[in-house]
Amino acid sequence: MKAKVKFNVPLPPGLSPGTAARIPRDLRDDAIQEAWLAALSGRDPNKAVWGCVTGGTRLKRRDIPFSQLDLDTQRHIWEEVPA
Repeated sequence: MKAKVKFNVPLPPGLSPGTAARIPRDLRDDAIQEAWLAALSGRDPNKAVWGCVTGGTRLKRRDIPFSQLDLDTQRHIWEEVPA
């Protein structure tokens, strides 16, 4: 038996429980806001949620910590930073 995901706000009509359960915890608030906006404007809340989730994960993938950059890139960045 799966644990039921609890939300602090009511879910918009049209958002399937399966979609709501698959929202990553760190994107949950933004995704629910997108779902409400979509529901109120007549769009599909499920598509809006997945657009928000895939955009958030894409942004996470693009952000690379400084420590994981190669040495040439680190040197280039340090040379451009004013002392």
